[in-house]
Amino acid sequence: MKGVVGNSGKKTPMVPRIKKRWPRIKNGNFFALFIKLFKVYIDFMSIKVINPFTCLKIGEYQYENFASIETKAQLAQVQFRSWKKKSFAEKSQLFLSLDKILTQRIDELAKLITCEMGKPINEAKAEIKKCQSAIKVYLTQGEEWMAASSAESDGKSHIIEYRPMGVVLAIMPWNFPYWQFFRCAIPTLLVGNTVLLKHAEAVTGSALMIMEIFLAAGFPAGVMQTIVATHPDTEKLLGGEWVQGLSFTGSTKTGKHLAVLAAAGLKKVVMELGGSDALIVLEDVEVKKAAKIAFTARHQNNGETCIAAKRFFIPEKIKTEFILEYEKLLSQIVFGDPLLTTTTMGPLVNEIAVKNFESMLVDAVDKGAKIKRIAHAQNSGFFFMPALVQNISKTMRLWNEETFAPITPIYIYQTLDEVIDAANDTIFGLGACIIGKDELLCQKLAQSLEAGVIFINHHVKSDPCLPFGGVKSSGLGRELADFGVREFCHITTINQY
Repeated sequence: MKGVVGNSGKKTPMVPRIKKRWPRIKNGNFFALFIKLFKVYIDFMSIKVINPFTCLKIGEYQYENFASIETKAQLAQVQFRSWKKKSFAEKSQLFLSLDKILTQRIDELAKLITCEMGKPINEAKAEIKKCQSAIKVYLTQGEEWMAASSAESDGKSHIIEYRPMGVVLAIMPWNFPYWQFFRCAIPTLLVGNTVLLKHAEAVTGSALMIMEIFLAAGFPAGVMQTIVATHPDTEKLLGGEWVQGLSFTGSTKTGKHLAVLAAAGLKKVVMELGGSDALIVLEDVEVKKAAKIAFTARHQNNGETCIAAKRFFIPEKIKTEFILEYEKLLSQIVFGDPLLTTTTMGPLVNEIAVKNFESMLVDAVDKGAKIKRIAHAQNSGFFFMPALVQNISKTMRLWNEETFAPITPIYIYQTLDEVIDAANDTIFGLGACIIGKDELLCQKLAQSLEAGVIFINHHVKSDPCLPFGGVKSSGLGRELADFGVREFCHITTINQY
């Protein structure tokens, strides 16, 4: 039987821990036992959200029963019939109202994000503003992206329409509580679908807040709803009759499992899964500038992002100078309360994450790596000391697993052929970054990389105007731009003879 991690970091068998909480049955005291068992059940059936800086509980939420979840799904299906008929202009007015609410309540919303998952408050506000920028992009270009097109055949012109599917289930992660959902929801709703949001438990408060602001903006009840569901009930919903599509962002393992469930019902899926993005620096760079791009690419959002640079490829010729400049930037990190605007790095999302990534560093050292840590003076919170790792190899967990922490593994290369082979030597293929002055060489190198999103002289990011998604085990389908609009559409051809 699996154990649980205690304060000591050691695993304690689950059964003995529960037995300690049970009262001894004396003189037929079955009632006391029943009460104790009931309390254990209630405790198990609730979500406790812990502030990763204070380590204190800031919210407790009960899971909905499946009858409640199914009622919401039915409402979403009913509302779909009328929502899909609304004009683009009518939907746009609701999104403009939502945009105003985001502006008015940005401080409140950003604070909740920071308290639930730990990112610095400045980055939380930037996340809200990015959602607003996406609204503006889709209201400007969305109607064109959704418009019917034509095709010529047999000397005649035929019509191709993009029609909404129905109810889309969005299963979202905690690291960008608003952006991950909004980049799915904006095009999905504008094209005429309705959406159910199942968010990560760590950001349950933000998930409920999202539904609240959609309703406050005037969206009809049922068009966008949050469900607080257990994993089994979420899977049951996905496998049932009410959901027609799934948008998922999370681990590759979970994504593959959900894809199998969706496939049983022939349901469309769009998935952004894990990443181990390569960042390749070329010899001709201005080293100080390259180090700044690389530092941002690794440390944005506390290092907890799928598209962070997770494997650095540095040429032998400039390795010493690059590492020196990079270490200077590491030394300038300001740790502390993420609600303070002066803080540049907050804690990781929970204690389990800290222990997992510390174990990755132990694995690396055991296999020959040299590690330099950047210390901090925090006495509380789930802080992780950033690590610069040299002498990395393909046998290490740092190479083969996704690192959601400020860890910088550095691989020193000799030739471009070597770096291409090494960069592609991973099951992942989400993003990649190339830094160099020779534009033709950067473009040539980009053609050889196995990734869905490649940036030259800039850290990888998602942009509402550009399609976003991965290859290999980093996902399938695309979000954003016109490609994202059409993912949850039936493509209907009207042949005119």
